[in-house]
Amino acid sequence: MRVVPVEEAEAVFKGTITSIFVTPVAHHPTETIAANRITVENRVHLTIDIRCEEKATGKILWKDPKFTYYTVYRLSKDPLNPNPLAGFESRSAAVEVVAREMATKIHDLFLSNF
Repeated sequence: MRVVPVEEAEAVFKGTITSIFVTPVAHHPTETIAANRITVENRVHLTIDIRCEEKATGKILWKDPKFTYYTVYRLSKDPLNPNPLAGFESRSAAVEVVAREMATKIHDLFLSNF
């Protein structure tokens, strides 16, 4: 199997992101904030509707409408002096990790059906 332009393909993977959300998973205690804690690590979850269709007929060869994966990322090196830009960059890097891992798992799951 090899990756080719869509015009030459026998089958095409199509996916739609259906959900992306973040949940806090680790906190640092502090007395300076009303909640007495600062979130230091979050988990980003990504859910996609993924399918592989036979190009000529549109027949679905494989699908997973709720394929989900996640990873944990650190918001800031110094929890008492958080940097929103660093948190955004960390989340972006985490989403990239999730996307690569999902691609690998989709590949493996798809091939395991043959």
